[in-house]
Amino acid sequence: MRTIVPFVLTPLVLSIFLCAQAPRPSPAEQIERLEKRVADGREAPQDRITLLNLYKNTRDVEGRRGQLLWLTEHRPEIPEFRRSSYGNPTFDLRPNNSLPDAVGFNLAAELWRAHAAKPDASLKVIANAAYFFRFADGDYALSILKKAAADHPGDLDIAKVRGLLDVLSMGGLMDIRVDSLASDQHARMLPAAKSAREDVDSSHDPTLLGTAAEVLSQEAFMLNIEFQDFPALGGDDALDVAERWVARAIEIEPDNKNLKATLAGIYTNQGRQAVDPRFKVQLLRKADALIDSWPGLPQLAMAEFDAGDDEGAIRDAHRMLDRKNAPPNFQHFGHTVLGRVAAARGDLETAKAKLTASVPASGSFPPSVTLAQELLDAGERDAVIQFLTRFKELWQFDQGMMDHWIKLAKSPEHADLSAPYRAGRDSVGRKPKLPEELAGRIVLIQFRNAACKTCDAQFEIIRNAAAAGTSDVATLRIDETDKNPLAQFLEVEAYPSVVLIWRDGGVRDVIAGRVPDQELRNRIDGYLRLTTPERLPAPRIVVSEVAATLEWEPVPGAESYLVQWDQRDEKGWVSDRDEHLVRVIPAHGTSVKLDASLGETAAGVIRWRVFGVSRSGPGATSEWREMKLEKP
Repeated sequence: MRTIVPFVLTPLVLSIFLCAQAPRPSPAEQIERLEKRVADGREAPQDRITLLNLYKNTRDVEGRRGQLLWLTEHRPEIPEFRRSSYGNPTFDLRPNNSLPDAVGFNLAAELWRAHAAKPDASLKVIANAAYFFRFADGDYALSILKKAAADHPGDLDIAKVRGLLDVLSMGGLMDIRVDSLASDQHARMLPAAKSAREDVDSSHDPTLLGTAAEVLSQEAFMLNIEFQDFPALGGDDALDVAERWVARAIEIEPDNKNLKATLAGIYTNQGRQAVDPRFKVQLLRKADALIDSWPGLPQLAMAEFDAGDDEGAIRDAHRMLDRKNAPPNFQHFGHTVLGRVAAARGDLETAKAKLTASVPASGSFPPSVTLAQELLDAGERDAVIQFLTRFKELWQFDQGMMDHWIKLAKSPEHADLSAPYRAGRDSVGRKPKLPEELAGRIVLIQFRNAACKTCDAQFEIIRNAAAAGTSDVATLRIDETDKNPLAQFLEVEAYPSVVLIWRDGGVRDVIAGRVPDQELRNRIDGYLRLTTPERLPAPRIVVSEVAATLEWEPVPGAESYLVQWDQRDEKGWVSDRDEHLVRVIPAHGTSVKLDASLGETAAGVIRWRVFGVSRSGPGATSEWREMKLEKP
C-alpha cells in the first residue's frame, strides 16, 4: 500500500519558495518571448493581443502594426476590434489617435474592405469593418450595415454598430481624442444627420434603439457635447431623446436587463444635471428602481440630505452599509451621510465618529469632504486633519489634492475645501532662479519629502525619460527638509511634485502629487518630443470623384488639418492681393465638402491647399490646386 505524505509548505519553506521565484520579466523580455511563440506558429489570438498592449505601452508603432494587421487579416471576427475606448490606441490605427499610424491605417482599411466584400463574410466581420470606418468613411460603414441588416434582420452586432453610427452621423462626429469628440459643423447640417435621427426614431429593433440611446446619453453628458445645437435633434434635449428611445426598446423587450441599465444610466445623468435637489431625488430613485445593486446610492443619499429628506438619507445610507460585497466608496458615503445628518442636528460627537468611520479599509478614490467641511466650520480642526491624513494613504493617485486639503485645514484662516484645486498650475510661466550651469537647458525637478514612499521609483522614470531625450535635459532632486527657496518660489505643497522648466527658464508644466507611472512618462515624453520638432510634410492632394469635395492623403502625426481656399475675380486671385482674405475650413478627417449654402461653391473656379497641424505646430502647405465648380 502506498503511503501518501501530505505536502505542506511551512512559513520558512514558503518564504524561500516565493523568494526563489523569477522576477517579473521586463516588457522587452515579454515581447521577445511572445514574438518567438507567434513566429513558431504556436500562438493563440490572446498572445497577439498581449503583444499589442506591450507595443502600445512601449510606443512601438511598427511592432503594434504588424500584430494588428495579422489579426485583421486572419481573425477579423474577434470582438476586441470594437473595444477601442477613448484615447486607447491598442486596436486603433487612426492617424489622429494618441499613437497615430497612417500607414497601418491604410493597410488595415484595404483588408477590411476586402473582408466586407466577400459574399460569405460573417456578420461579426461586417460589424467590425463598419466600426473601423465609423469616422473615416461613415457612408461606406452605414451602407454595408444596411445591406447586412436587410439580409439578416435582428442581428445584435449589426444593430449595435448601426445605432452607434446613427448617433455619430447626427452629431457630425468626425474624430475621437483622449477625452473629447471632434464635431464637424458642416457634417451635422447634412441630410444624412437628419436621416440618421429618422432611422432611430422609426426603428423597432431594441438593440439599435438601446445602443443609440446609450451612445447619445454618454456623449452628451460625459463629454459635454452640445447636442442641443445639432439640427438633427430639432431642439430636443439629448438625454430626453435618449430616454424615449430606450423606453420604447424596453416596451419591445421588457425583461432586457441591459436596456434597463441603460435607462438607469440616463436617469442618473439627468439627476446629475438637475439643479433642484428634490427633482434630482425623483430621477435617482427612478434609476434605483430599475436595476438590482444600483451603484448610484451615494448620489441618491446625498441628494436626499440636500433636499431635506433626512429619513430617506438615513435609510439609503444604511442600505449602503448593509449591502454585501459593496464597493469601498459605499462605506465612505454611508458614514458621511449619517455624519452630515448628525451634524445638522447638533450632535458633533456622532458626526466626528462617522467622519472617522468613513475612511474605508481599502480602495482608492477621492473622498467627499462635505462632512469634513461642516466639522471644520464647527471648529473641529483636529478631527478633520486626522481624517484627511488617513485618507491620503488610501487615495493612491491624488495629484497632490490631499496635501492641499491638509494644508488648508491646518491654516488658521477659514478654509474652503470645495474651492478649485489648481495642482501647481499657478506656477506655470514663472521663471525661477537656477544655477548658471542649467541656463538654456530643459530641467526636470522632483520635489520630495521623507514620507514619500514612491519618490525613488518615480525619479528613476524621470531619469530614463530624460536620457531618452536630447542631451540638454537635466534632472534634479530637492528634498523638503532643505527648505529650498525654489520650492517656496514655486509654491510646492504636494510631495512628490515634478516641475518641468523649459530652455527659456520658464516653468512649462507641474505634475503635482502621485500620478500613474504611464501618465508621468507620457507627460514628460510629450514635452521632450518638442525639443526637436519636425515639421509635418505637406499632404498629397487626391483627385476626388465626388463633386465639390476636397481630398488629400493623411499625414502621419497630424492631429487636424486646415484647408485654405481662394476665389478669383476680374483682378485675379483674391489672396494674391491680400493674403488675409484667404478662406479657411478646419478638418479632422482627410476631406471636406464645400457648402453651397455658405457660398463656397458660388465661384466657377477656386483654388485650394491644405496643411496638417500637430502639437508642434502647422506643417508644410501643399501647392495650390485649382478646381472647376458647377454653380448651384
